[in-house]
Amino acid sequence: MFRNVSDGPCCVGQRRDISVWVKPIVPAGSVAVAVLNRSSSGPPRLHRLRLGDVAPGPSSSVSRYRVTEVFDGRFVGVFKPTHHIEVRVNPTGVYFLTAVPAVTVCDEL
Repeated sequence: MFRNVSDGPCCVGQRRDISVWVKPIVPAGSVAVAVLNRSSSGPPRLHRLRLGDVAPGPSSSVSRYRVTEVFDGRFVGVFKPTHHIEVRVNPTGVYFLTAVPAVTVCDEL
């Protein structure tokens, strides 16, 4: 997964020692996100990430995203683009997640 994210990703934000990198993935409308803590010491850093800031632009018709942590495949939840996700990243560590459009029965009608 790291290779796919690192091949031409886009840095969408940096704040102090935190960088957020994003790359579109399949299926359409999905993104891989890497939150990198560049600090070499101290406690894990808490970072709030708004899906609307990293997911496809405002023209997207996606109303919800299914978010999964990449390393262990843990389901994080279903979030609207306006929702925030809080992640803790260890020093010199990275938190990888994917956000895939969530399809519900109502969406398919």
